[in-house]
Amino acid sequence: MENSFDVLYVSKYGLRVLDWTIIAFFLAWILAVINLLLLRYTNRYVLRVDSLEIKVGLLTTKTSVIVPTGFSDLEVIRSISSRIFNMGDITIKTQSERDFTKRMVKVRDPMRVANLIRDVMARQFFKLDERSTGKIN
Repeated sequence: MENSFDVLYVSKYGLRVLDWTIIAFFLAWILAVINLLLLRYTNRYVLRVDSLEIKVGLLTTKTSVIVPTGFSDLEVIRSISSRIFNMGDITIKTQSERDFTKRMVKVRDPMRVANLIRDVMARQFFKLDERSTGKIN
């Protein structure tokens, strides 16, 4: 049927329609991969023993540190496609002087990461000063 209409043999600039279609799909794939790589290298998340550090940016970076005393709420967002690939977004809300929300995007295994964050943020930390240690100068 395709030969009767000569669809595959119509050429533009020396290439067939099939060739142009393959090139278009390849370019779309390359752009999607570049977008994911940029997202990966511009968003860094570091979970420490006593805080969560979120770094965003490539040339100019913005760093936010969320400590357990400022932690308010944690939400995991997963679409159908995210569940298939075991990825998702984690939204963290804080209760500081200025309420702000931080979003961690395209996190691998977001349920496990959310549980780790909850474990760190639920810990109670105590700071001892000289007077409470019982040392006498």
